[in-house]
Amino acid sequence: MRHYGEDRYRFRNYCGNFGVIMWPDLTGYAHFEPCLCVGLDLAWYGGSKGNPDSQYDCVVGCLLEAGGGSSELNLVSVPLPNRDPEALETSTAIERLIGAYQGRFNRIVIGLDAPLQSTQIIVPPRQKAWRAADHIFSQSRMAIDRLHGGSSGWHPRLQPGAPLAPRVLHLLERLKRSQGLSPWTQDEAAADRLILEAFPAEVIWTAKRLGLYESQWSSSEIKRYKMKGRPRLEAWMVRDVVNTVLKPLGPLAHAPLLWSKMVDHLIDWLLEDRARVMGGDYRGGKLLDDAVDSVLCLLVAMSYASGGAHVWFDQAQPDDGHIMGPGTLTLQTASPK
Repeated sequence: MRHYGEDRYRFRNYCGNFGVIMWPDLTGYAHFEPCLCVGLDLAWYGGSKGNPDSQYDCVVGCLLEAGGGSSELNLVSVPLPNRDPEALETSTAIERLIGAYQGRFNRIVIGLDAPLQSTQIIVPPRQKAWRAADHIFSQSRMAIDRLHGGSSGWHPRLQPGAPLAPRVLHLLERLKRSQGLSPWTQDEAAADRLILEAFPAEVIWTAKRLGLYESQWSSSEIKRYKMKGRPRLEAWMVRDVVNTVLKPLGPLAHAPLLWSKMVDHLIDWLLEDRARVMGGDYRGGKLLDDAVDSVLCLLVAMSYASGGAHVWFDQAQPDDGHIMGPGTLTLQTASPK
């Protein structure tokens, strides 16, 4: 497989009535080696004080092996006592997951839903700021959507990425110290232990622009797993909600049959987890939302390990963030058919 990070595809510009589209770099490993892929939708601040269901992290992982094989999906629900401000509980869960596969992999790739890099210093009274990567993705995404006649609700709601959350920084420090893991950079794209900044909503948007979701499906139908509050769902509803958003994404994992089995395993786990079952029904809300988003982050890691991911970042400000996504996103693949 090719390592696209070395190709000069940066800023494949499409000019016209839709503006300038700065297409993302294609990236990923140049050749396959056994790789432990991990996904995590991290609670940046340990969850909300008023919502106990948000005070969990969901760590998911699988081992990609030669011939397209994989271990069974491994899922861990991590309670965050006192909202785990030092990220001790979450880093320990990741370290245990890695330890369970010790000796079976050459690489580790983690897809993490949180801003990981920024060069910006926030001066009061300003509390948040957009990073260079946020601007690149947002502007290009809007231009690509204009090619399609508008976003029709598929657009991701991107939050300003600076300043970085202290809990995120603690997690990065612990994983660097214990596992040698570091955030992705263009210069270190081939490193064997990487943390990628993933964004689940970007994954869903990419899948839509690549035509993986049926044209008649609306964004609200795909995003039903993000139900607000604490809804009670029957088992068939859980299966339907999860299958709708995840099952079509197999091509982005470069292993459609494997991906389908992993989604089935996720559903079984959700319906058996005691923290999520209430009186014979399943509790939706954040417990469901975070598990699905963690699997979307895992998909980003799997795509990178298979040599076929894309990354948004500013070539002129490469240290001011990146956003990694699965699959090949270019003018040829993301334009209306």
